[in-house]
Amino acid sequence: MLCRLCTRITLKALRGLPGYPHAASFEVLEASAETCSLCALLWDAASRSFLYKRRSARKNREEQVYLQAEEPSDDGTMLRMIEIVTQDQPKAEDGDDPLLEVMPGYDFSGYVEQIGTVALYSVVRSPTESIVTTQRVAPDAASEAAFETVHRWIYECSSTHMACPTLPAACLKYQSPVEKDSKDQEERPRTLPSRVLDVGPSDGSQEPYLRVYAQPTTGFWVALSHCWGTIPLLRTTTQTINSHIQGIPMAKLPPSFRDAVAITRILGIRSLWIDSLCIVQDNLEDWKIESAQMSRVYGRSFLTILAAGASNSLGGCFIPRSWRLPATELQPSDSPGPFYVTEYIIDNSEPSLRNKANREPIDRRGWCLQESLLPKRTLYYGKRMMTWRCQTGSYSEQGGRQDRPLAIHHETDRSLFGYSRWEFIVQEYTSRSLTQETDKLIALAGIAEELFQIWNDAYVAGLWRGDLIRQLLWQREGDVDSETGLEVNVSRSKNYIAPSWSWAAINGSILFRAHWFKDYDALSEVVDVEVIPVNTPFGQISRGSLTLKGPMERVVGDWHLNDKHLYMAYVTTSTTNLTCFLDIPGEREWSSTEVWCLRMISKLCESDWTGDEALSLRVYCLLLVETGVVEGEFMRVGVAKLDFGETRETRETEVRTVTII
Repeated sequence: MLCRLCTRITLKALRGLPGYPHAASFEVLEASAETCSLCALLWDAASRSFLYKRRSARKNREEQVYLQAEEPSDDGTMLRMIEIVTQDQPKAEDGDDPLLEVMPGYDFSGYVEQIGTVALYSVVRSPTESIVTTQRVAPDAASEAAFETVHRWIYECSSTHMACPTLPAACLKYQSPVEKDSKDQEERPRTLPSRVLDVGPSDGSQEPYLRVYAQPTTGFWVALSHCWGTIPLLRTTTQTINSHIQGIPMAKLPPSFRDAVAITRILGIRSLWIDSLCIVQDNLEDWKIESAQMSRVYGRSFLTILAAGASNSLGGCFIPRSWRLPATELQPSDSPGPFYVTEYIIDNSEPSLRNKANREPIDRRGWCLQESLLPKRTLYYGKRMMTWRCQTGSYSEQGGRQDRPLAIHHETDRSLFGYSRWEFIVQEYTSRSLTQETDKLIALAGIAEELFQIWNDAYVAGLWRGDLIRQLLWQREGDVDSETGLEVNVSRSKNYIAPSWSWAAINGSILFRAHWFKDYDALSEVVDVEVIPVNTPFGQISRGSLTLKGPMERVVGDWHLNDKHLYMAYVTTSTTNLTCFLDIPGEREWSSTEVWCLRMISKLCESDWTGDEALSLRVYCLLLVETGVVEGEFMRVGVAKLDFGETRETRETEVRTVTII
């Protein structure tokens, strides 16, 4: 049953600005949710939003709730979501007229916020299918409807995506003329991994078994990315390999593996690669050989399945789905037919779209990042919906397309944009956890090697030689405890992982503040950089040093640590103010430490908080301390920002050549 306000919703009002005026306040919406099914969905979406929860900080406000259509098309003919927007104004004093009505063309002058979102869907072949373009998220991830969505994604990727290779007819359920000129992009069989799980024919008439290839053999395969967790895992060992070659009954496979077999069969592919089954886990030599091929296994797979919502192999890909409230039918008076309003599911599949609190288990693991970025195509099974990701974009089961800022393909050139993509990858990677800190560079080696093939640039301890001056200005991010909300201290790695000038030398999340610096002047230059790898140039290293030449001065002044942000400090000197971002704030007493400032780049920036158009000169620096072992040898302890204001004048500083380890 719908209330009077909901029955009067029109497409015209939803598409206009400020939208359809709904409840006069959230209190009114909450009360109506008791009897109106659409108000219940709207209130549920709004009340769970952190933006709604912080409204209590704003006192003495009057608010109006509006509903706005989110339209994925430029011509405004299609709908996908409805956004819940509020506009609040200062309460009218005696003698003033409050805002009673918002007229067409009204210019918002109050505090406007998008509070929540509900999703829309239409029924296939219904009159509204051309207006509401999205379909219902399948109630069951293992249902025929869900697999029809997967087949459609594969077909559209192959036939319409210019950036994606065309797939052989045998890999497609649907056949029709290809809509792109892709003769040179056709997907070809690759050399199979030395071991795969042969899943048998699509009808499931044969039990899976471990297949070993003694000679190079070509074909297509699917890979599985999953969380191992802490429970005992089905593995291939020196004791079990022979029995696994004979066969592994489906009943013996844990749910994540069993679901991956089912998906692979439905795709019409026989080969499935699962790390714990295809690498002999108690044979160190085999592990070294096969693990070195993992980036190729994922990167060259036909498709990689991500069991994203499962914290271990018992979780499965086909996690039971549920909705907080049932969908409700809506038929505006100017609509050709009804469509449905339902709960909006946040798409957590793309790193750039999610916050840390909403991450699926797989997106908290450092190792799994390259397993999701290296493949050309991934099928992401979250707790509540599937997402298809390819070189063109990210497509959720709920509808809509998102860009993939971390995607790796051969158009990632050595430009500022290309290097910034690497920086985004590192930022995402360092926000995840690793069981072994010695894996810090190893678990990112596959991505680094792939980019090396594209860029042909020197990779040095997690940074790139062609953009080294800018990338050296990384800084740590203030990690916050999810339960207390307080900032957490980070530490320097106990084992030798990387030289101090590399982000890999510290634990915790890091940021590249110089992401989009285009017009800047380099004040220092790289004289020499040396990195000694343990094995490959992209993995673990045993030693590294960097020699820089640039203007350098000792930091002399009063240190003031930031009470709120532990990693920040301010130094007042005789000539300027220095804002410092410390790598490990608690590792030394800063006021009694001899700290040096090496100027790296300068840039004209807008003055902070002034509101005028004047530009000030800003200089970004490395903070260094002497090691005391070798004269002229330093280690990095942070970065700093010098602001010289509109005068743009800097005093002469001695140019020195220093080595940083």
